[in-house]
Formats: sequence, C-alpha cells, structure tokens
Amino acid sequence: MSRIIDALPKQVDGHGVHKIIVKNQTVQFTENDVALLRNAASWLNDICINSCALLLQALLTLTDDSQASTCAILNSFDLPRIARGAPPDEIWRNTFRTEYWNKSTWILPIHRLADSHWVLAIIKTRERQLLLFDSFGCKEEEWVTNTKHIFLLVQKLSEIATKKGYKCSVQGSSWTVHPISKVALQRDSSSCGLWVLAVIAATLRGYHAPSFRHDHAIEEFRPLLARLLDIVYPNVSL
Repeated sequence: MSRIIDALPKQVDGHGVHKIIVKNQTVQFTENDVALLRNAASWLNDICINSCALLLQALLTLTDDSQASTCAILNSFDLPRIARGAPPDEIWRNTFRTEYWNKSTWILPIHRLADSHWVLAIIKTRERQLLLFDSFGCKEEEWVTNTKHIFLLVQKLSEIATKKGYKCSVQGSSWTVHPISKVALQRDSSSCGLWVLAVIAATLRGYHAPSFRHDHAIEEFRPLLARLLDIVYPNVSL
C-alpha cells in the first residue's frame, strides 16, 4: 500500500495543507484534521469525511477494486447547495470531477448541522434505490427533508449532465427507499463520522454495510484510518 501512495503526487501549500492528487481530484488535510482522526474522542469535520472518502476510493481503485471505480463520491456540501438553490454552473463545477453520470452508485455524506450529526445516503442509479444510513438508527420522520433534497439533487445532476452532453438518465418516480440499519449502532456522542466512513468503505468494496455492529469494533476502525494517514503524511508532527 505504501508504494501505491508514494506514487501519488503530493503537495504542501504555504498554509500547511497536505494534498494528494488522485486523477482529477484533490485529497487534502490540514494538520488539525489529521489530529482529529487520530484522537479517539474527536468528532470528525467535513474535511475529514470528504477527504477520507476520496482517499479510501483512490486506494481501492488503485488496487484494482472494481466496485470502487463504479462509485461517485459526492461532497457533503453538495446537498446544501441543492437546498439553497445554487445555480447549475456552481453545482456542475463542484461535481463534474466525479464523473457521476458514468457511475452506478453515488455516495453522499450528509451533515445535519442542527444536531452536529453525520448520516449517509447511497444512491443506486441503475436499481433506482436510495439507501439511508444513520448510526443512531434510521427513523423515517428524520429523513423527510433530507430525502426531498436528495431526489432534487438526483434530478438536478441528471439535468445538468444531459445539457453538458452526457447520458445520465436516472430520474423517474419508481425509486424505492430502504434503511441500511434500523438498529442504533452508535453508543457515544462523537463516532457518527466514523460510522459513515465505515459504511462508505464497505460500499466501495461492494458490500451493503460493514461487518461490525458495535462500538468496540468502530473504535478499531479509527486507528486503521490513522495508520493510513501515517503512511500518507509520515512527516506531519502533532
């Protein structure tokens, strides 16, 4: 794995932001973000979630994992853009690098600001399925607004890609919605982001959900991410 990572172009800008260039996307962390990932009790921020998701996909794709290459990792800021009615050019500018119109699975991390809580939507474009994950257990009433905006996102992304000359026929009314887990898995107040990354990792590998089902297992997932970052950023001192 270290040889694969060493082959990726790296940059450190004047503000201490560490970047890895993967194809046409940039994975970046500040030293503070790396510290959050290494701290067992820290809540993960947007950069941690978005960048770890891209890094996991990059590594799995480079190791010939065919499932990872069929996924588009959307950004946690994409849904808020849709909710506030961002113009098509802004939406396109922030999503076209994923080449989502060619992907059968769209992975969408969602940050619920009011609760400081991470949840996840897996959009299966061919099956017309929307899979929802909440580490506190999926409750239908809590997803009403998110689901409305998710389907609007699907509509907007399809329309924009089509206007740009790409085939992206994912609209329609025959979608089904399913929870990934109805059972509460999270027992603490800060590991929601870890649970989201664990489900993202499972999805990239072609699985429905991670095999672990309790806090002790998720506590073991954070050190795995930390060790991965030790390889990526061996010279980051904390």
